[in-house]
Amino acid sequence: MIKHLGAVLLLLALLPGSARPAEPRPNVILISVDALRPDHMSCYGYHRATTPHLDRLAEQGVNFLDATSLIPLTNPSFSTLLTSRPPALTGATRNGLSLLSNNETLPQILRRHGYTTAAVVSEWPLHGSRSGLETGFDIYDDRLMRSYDLGPKIERDARWVTRQAQAQFQAGLKEPFFLWLHYADPHRPHHTQLDFSFHHPPGQDSKAARVEDRYDSEVAHADRWIGVLLDDLQAKGLLEHSLVIILSDHGESLGEHLFFGHGRRLYQNILRIPLILAGPGLPAGKQIQTPVQMLDIAPTILAYLGLPAGAGMEGRDLLAMIQKDQAPAPVPMFFETYGVAVPGIPGLKKHEAKSSPVAVGMRLGPFKITYSFRHRTWEFYNLDQDPQEQHNLFDPNNPEFRVLAGELRQWYQARNLPGPAVPGL
Repeated sequence: MIKHLGAVLLLLALLPGSARPAEPRPNVILISVDALRPDHMSCYGYHRATTPHLDRLAEQGVNFLDATSLIPLTNPSFSTLLTSRPPALTGATRNGLSLLSNNETLPQILRRHGYTTAAVVSEWPLHGSRSGLETGFDIYDDRLMRSYDLGPKIERDARWVTRQAQAQFQAGLKEPFFLWLHYADPHRPHHTQLDFSFHHPPGQDSKAARVEDRYDSEVAHADRWIGVLLDDLQAKGLLEHSLVIILSDHGESLGEHLFFGHGRRLYQNILRIPLILAGPGLPAGKQIQTPVQMLDIAPTILAYLGLPAGAGMEGRDLLAMIQKDQAPAPVPMFFETYGVAVPGIPGLKKHEAKSSPVAVGMRLGPFKITYSFRHRTWEFYNLDQDPQEQHNLFDPNNPEFRVLAGELRQWYQARNLPGPAVPGL
């Protein structure tokens, strides 16, 4: 789908010491799919053909096999993505809480460098007046199907997102542009789409199996309409000079650990996200095993464009890893999560702004720990040996655990988060 026209020239421009042509810079197309689990995508080895269009894009670009969100909530996760700052610093710790105005965002930086910035989002947590994420966008389309209430589904369908994006191009979206498109379909509640139906074999009919079938149907539906968009971009000649990023805000538990959904748990099936980058100058079909996190995405986009990272950004530039196989030294990844907000309740923001995390955690290499304030319990896993997190290795005398627990306590204290302290050992 992506023609690598001019790829060599762009690759040389990205190397240290190389002169970069002033113009034109590539377009940036950020496509996010809510609650999309990488292990339910064909290009990540899933047994069902749920994502043929995203698979083809992955074949043309770089596929990160171990990417992690910092928080399993939509608006907080995208606030982290666009600022490269952790949730406690963005202020957007829950859906319904707005990004603090002192955070510089990726679209603000790109607009200063001549980019047209546009977004089409499809869920209430991303509504501009509630999320604060409209800052820096020339166009921020956040229209929903219904008013904010306690209804079962406050989101737009994938078809609508693609059609609105096509309308932007029809209206003459000026290049270079940064376009963010958010597809909401795999988010709960899960429904069977008319164009895709999956069924477990007879005898395997359980609640988890039925939920998984509906979830996969919505993943495939979103992939179909992303494919329509990508085909249209290809026909318009836009893909050959655009960086395309595919990712999710978080994953989804489909019955693992006796839990359905996301939000208040920090297991890998909820934190792990897909991450695919395809564009001129990037290697095709490359897979990267090194763990990366949501903080790293905005600095990498800016580096690809030859622009410096924002002053407050905390993530790493991954270009050396992509182009030269230079894996950086492991860094701690810290996670946090809060209670789930509900739209339309008066006084919510004032009350929730004072809330404390319900759980925190960190990962360093294969080792991961979490602490639940609600249950006052630790969990400790070796992800290399136990990727499904089935065997809690918590032992207060374990040396690896003690090192991680000490770092987690220091991180928590430095962030000055409200609520009880992480207990000492």
